[in-house]
Parts: sequence; structure tokens; C-alpha cells
Amino acid sequence: MRKKFSILILSDSGTNRSYTLSYLVAKILLGIVVCIVIGAVWVIFNYSTLIKRSITIQALRHENDDMRQKYNKLREFENEFNGFKKHLTKVADALDVHFSATVIHPEVIFNPKDSFPELASNPNTQDTSTSRKEGKGVPSIYPVKGWITQKFSSSHPALDLSAEYGASVVSTMDGEVEFAGSQDTLGKVVEITHPNGYQTIYGHLARINVVSGTKVKSGDLIGYVGSTGESSAPHIHYEVRLDGIPKDPERYLPK
Repeated sequence: MRKKFSILILSDSGTNRSYTLSYLVAKILLGIVVCIVIGAVWVIFNYSTLIKRSITIQALRHENDDMRQKYNKLREFENEFNGFKKHLTKVADALDVHFSATVIHPEVIFNPKDSFPELASNPNTQDTSTSRKEGKGVPSIYPVKGWITQKFSSSHPALDLSAEYGASVVSTMDGEVEFAGSQDTLGKVVEITHPNGYQTIYGHLARINVVSGTKVKSGDLIGYVGSTGESSAPHIHYEVRLDGIPKDPERYLPK
């Protein structure tokens, strides 16, 4: 005998109803109910996941808006600073006072108008092979790719070369490192003794790449541009001395 299930529905009116289901139909109905329950649970779970994702996306949008506002404020500050810098430069020029607040790009190699008129169209055409040959007798190459921001004078017996922070600084002549360390005024500094009574000094370095007693060739890396010591911007304080007497470094550089 096949199994059957009876469903009795009682009514307050006294009219009762009875339904008889076969075992197979009951199993089908139970399966449908289970599927409905599982589907409902799946919908609820995915809905909660979508809500969480929506909240995360909304938070990211707010964060992006905040970052955009901060970026716009930085651009405004940059424009204001550039305007202030131009004004301060004009004042400095009027008072004939040295002023340097310019970020130097590494592609720039000194000021063509002041030092190399013939290279104004392409300032990076310095012949390093020729310079290194000449460097055996006198300090005849630039210690860094940059531009001259303060020239040699009786009150400033050196050449200031502004350059990008961390740019390579090289020896301008064959010699031996006499001192590599820190001083109050020049910060991290390298002093090199050369043949023929020459001595060169490289100040305000960010990092020193040699030690005392190191033998160097013209063009060898000795350190990196910085702003240590009494300095307001990244640059190199470059001195040339002959028999202990300061000399204008520009007189030895390529013309």
C-alpha cells in the first residue's frame, strides 16, 4: 500500500476540510519549501553583502573628495608661493642681494646665459671626455649638473651651484681626499688635495661617498647634493685653492 498524508483544516464555522496527499506529492512540496527557505537565506546574505560594499564605496568616494580638496589647496598654496617667490626675487634683485628658492631640474646644467652662451640651445652638451683629460692638470670640470647661483667674490671665496637634492657630485681633478666629514658652516664636506698645489672643497653635501685617504680621478663620485650646515636650499659650495689661496673656480671651467 502506498503511503498517503491527510491534511485536516478546521474552521470556526464547523465546516472542516480534509486533503489527502500522496507520499510523492508531499516530498515535492517539502522540497519546494526547502528551496524557498534556502533562496530567502541566499537573498538576505547577498543583500547584506551589497549593503557593505555600498557603504565601502561611499566611504571611498568621501575620501576621494577629501583628497581632491587637499590637492586643490596645495595647488593654491603653490601658486601663492610662486607669486611670493617672484616678488621676493624682484626685491632681492633691487637690493642686489643673492636669493635662491628655485627647484633645479637635473636636466639643467649651469646657466647658459652666464657661463656658456654657445650651449644655450643644448645645455647638456658638455664634453666630459675632454674635461676629464684637462682635469689632470687643473680642476676643469663642473662638480655637479646645476647652475651658478652665487659667484666668487672677496666676501664669498667660492662658487655656489644649485642642483636637485641628491644629484651626484664629482671630483673636478685627480687627487686624494684629505678630509671627509662634517663642519658647522659647510655641513657635510669633502676636501681633496691635488697635484700642482691645488685643493678643492665641496660643501653642504647630503651624503659623502668617500673617506680620508681615498684616491680619486677627475669625474669620480664623491657625494650627493644636499643642504647641510648653514644652507637654505640644495646646492654645492665649491672652492678652488692654489697654494692655500682661494681662486675663482670659473676661471678653470670650460669656456
